[in-house]
Amino acid sequence: VIEPNTDQNMQDMHLLLAARLSGTTYVAPADVPQAVQLLMAKSEGQLIYAKYALEFMAFKRGSTWSLQELGACLPQGLYGAYALSMTVLVSRLRAERPDLLGLLLGKVLPVLVA
Repeated sequence: VIEPNTDQNMQDMHLLLAARLSGTTYVAPADVPQAVQLLMAKSEGQLIYAKYALEFMAFKRGSTWSLQELGACLPQGLYGAYALSMTVLVSRLRAERPDLLGLLLGKVLPVLVA
């Protein structure tokens, strides 16, 4: 079992985020250290949060995130990441496939939260 806020876990997360952010245009090179700290705080020690955050940041292709944008746009914690994903999914289904939205809300979600 990996404990989220252990020193080793946080060191691993720091290394992962620093390496990934340094190899992208997601943030300005000078902002990488602060972005790593911000993402670590928002992750609440969950490594999988880093995956979701980096994927979310990738949607802004060709643009660089400011530290203010990261702080304001990235959700807090894994629960926040899942809630954001569900919000996007529901919005898209509502617009594109309302028949599947009914299925999601009526059949799938009750099983997931049970």
